[in-house]
Amino acid sequence: MSFLVLLLAVWIEKFSALRHRVQRDGGWVRELHKLEVNPRMTNRPWLILVVLVLLPVALLGLLLVVLEPVAYGLLALPVHLLVVIYSLGRGDLLADLGPFRDAWAPGRPASRRPCGQTRPEYLRRQRRATAGAS
Repeated sequence: MSFLVLLLAVWIEKFSALRHRVQRDGGWVRELHKLEVNPRMTNRPWLILVVLVLLPVALLGLLLVVLEPVAYGLLALPVHLLVVIYSLGRGDLLADLGPFRDAWAPGRPASRRPCGQTRPEYLRRQRRATAGAS
């Protein structure tokens, strides 16, 4: 089931915009601001942490315990999937990897690569092996 959840999460990340609809943090931020302004909570940051993090995690755990034995855990699958999608990073992964991929493109001089690093030795050996085989 874990593999299926991870596979679906990667598929959703690659081919749909569901992640951007699931990852809405406005409600959590509003609640955080309400609790930070509350005079009873300003001196108790641990209580804010308990209310905003531990309480929802405990409720989620309870929901999963209830849903797991029903229908061989198939009802828990969407909950697991939503949790994994919600916990992914907030940026655009493909756009963030673009400059890194371009920096390590073959034929680019080492001085133009990040930190002036050279290509790994195993790539050199692989190139020599394919050149010797042909």
